Amino acid sequence: MDASLGLVRPGGRFVELGKADVRDPGEVAAAYDGVMYRAFDLAEVAPERLGEMLREVVGLFRAGALELLPRQEWDVRRAGEAFALMSRAKHVGKLVLSVPSIPGASPSEG
Repeated sequence: MDASLGLVRPGGRFVELGKADVRDPGEVAAAYDGVMYRAFDLAEVAPERLGEMLREVVGLFRAGALELLPRQEWDVRRAGEAFALMSRAKHVGKLVLSVPSIPGASPSEG
């Protein structure tokens, strides 16, 4: 959490979705140059509002205001290598394991 908060620009915003290490917003602002912190629980949001938020985020991606994180795909048979890379924090973005399709199988079967 501290490493992530340290990446936020002064006066920036940090939204905590995991809530494993919830912090006091005042303490975060004092320790991280005015960073606004909020722990957010999706269960507290009405379904209609959640839909509005999702549409807004999709619109930001479509407009180019947001970009997807970089992604590296690894064949599941190389999962050990992917996890080793992740354990050393040598990656940026997401590591994804893929499962090879079965030759001759329909997409729903493989």
